[in-house]
Amino acid sequence: MKMDKEVSVNPTNCDAYFIRGGMKCLLDDNKNGLKDLEISEKLGYTQAGLYMTKALAKNALEDFNGAKSDVSIAIKKEPLNLSFGIHPDAIKLKLLA
Repeated sequence: MKMDKEVSVNPTNCDAYFIRGGMKCLLDDNKNGLKDLEISEKLGYTQAGLYMTKALAKNALEDFNGAKSDVSIAIKKEPLNLSFGIHPDAIKLKLLA
């Protein structure tokens, strides 16, 4: 994987870990993808997409509480982002609580 080289050359590149983690998740390697995503977060990557990607990985690994927690963080960061598949009114009505 090309991102392996980027991570080895620059092990503090949070973007590289995020991209590699997301790619691993797309290839159904959710356990290792989640590890990379968590490293990315520790290195300072805090975009809402990180938390949605983590949520999808955790959901696939049947960590439903963890997935719900990450979805909540993503929504707080970008409450009007409809690409998350959640209508803002659902948040106002606390349907996700």
